[in-house]
Amino acid sequence: MSLTEEQINTLHEVVSQFRGLQDTLPTQLQEIRETLAIQQQQINTLVNSTLQPNQAMNIKVRLPTTFDGKPGQCSTFFSQLSTNVTNAFGDSDPVITAENQLRRLKQDNLSASIYATRFRMHAQLVEWNDAALMSQFKVNLSQPIQNELARRPNCTTLEQLIFEAIYHGWLGDLKI
Repeated sequence: MSLTEEQINTLHEVVSQFRGLQDTLPTQLQEIRETLAIQQQQINTLVNSTLQPNQAMNIKVRLPTTFDGKPGQCSTFFSQLSTNVTNAFGDSDPVITAENQLRRLKQDNLSASIYATRFRMHAQLVEWNDAALMSQFKVNLSQPIQNELARRPNCTTLEQLIFEAIYHGWLGDLKI
């Protein structure tokens, strides 16, 4: 196999570039090592400074009240314990919790849009069909909005029901 003059020249250029890179590689590696050493020193300094206990940052925590054996205090203790365990480890069954929240959620003094937002937040976790969600949404709306929806044609989807409730809640706020 014979190479053309142009191919030979190209090959010589590649070899010379390779040798140039080969000559500069040790210098570049040394620069990288020095940079890494500096960065490691900065990391060590930062770690040591954050791990040192700061006397000004000592937080004093009040001792818990001692259980005196009265049955009335027991439910409060278990309620607080349950809340703290849930906060620390998360909800053991978020679907059941969401179902309970949906059943307890009421519009009361909330605007229809805030009620709908909270309802949707819980509804996305449950496995209810549209009819069940619509029924639950309707039953806990404020009475004026329920009355207005009763005069209108039935909604066929949850989204339509929520839209109508928000719209009529907004009209009620305007006192038209």
